[in-house]
Amino acid sequence: MFGDIFSAIGSIAKIGSVGLGVYSQFKQADAAEEASQEQADRTTKWSEKQAQEYIKSAEANAELYEMDAATAMKESLAIDYQASVLLRQHAEKTHALIGSQITAYAKSGVNSSTGSARRVIADTARKATMDSQVIRYNGMTASEMKRDLARRFLKERDVSLETAMSYANMMMEVGEDEAESILAQGQINKKAYETQAWGSLATGVGSLYESGTFDVIGSWFD
Repeated sequence: MFGDIFSAIGSIAKIGSVGLGVYSQFKQADAAEEASQEQADRTTKWSEKQAQEYIKSAEANAELYEMDAATAMKESLAIDYQASVLLRQHAEKTHALIGSQITAYAKSGVNSSTGSARRVIADTARKATMDSQVIRYNGMTASEMKRDLARRFLKERDVSLETAMSYANMMMEVGEDEAESILAQGQINKKAYETQAWGSLATGVGSLYESGTFDVIGSWFD
């Protein structure tokens, strides 16, 4: 009587051992899938953070480029204004000089509209015109250099932002690809554990059958 009981208990223990081993392997399969998901999530978040930080840095640089461009434009406008002031002052000086020449000739009784007096006054006006052209050219050249510098700053800003977006997208794609690879490997590991679990179950059931464990258990129901 007691022998049959102990035999039945031993059979139940064997079945439990097989079941526990199979259950453990299925749990390992689920754990492998969960671990791969967590790792994939960390990888995706890391790539997103890197991309955001790169874009943030590029945007900060873009603000600096815009500030430099604005400064260059202000300097260009200042040069334009300075040139206009110099031209006005030069025109006033020229007008005053020609006026003094005409007055001097008049005091001397010389007709300033004819002869050498006229040529002197005309030469003064010609030189004054040439000087005005030089002032205007120098002002325009210096101003355009500043405007060109401003355009270059804005272009560098655009290039910096485009490069940042391109790099950020690349980082995101790399992160996504790596995450997909991790998940795929997780599925492979899961299937391997599941295959091992089913194999263990089949082996265990076969062993229990061959050892007559099921017969001992069945005898309790006869």
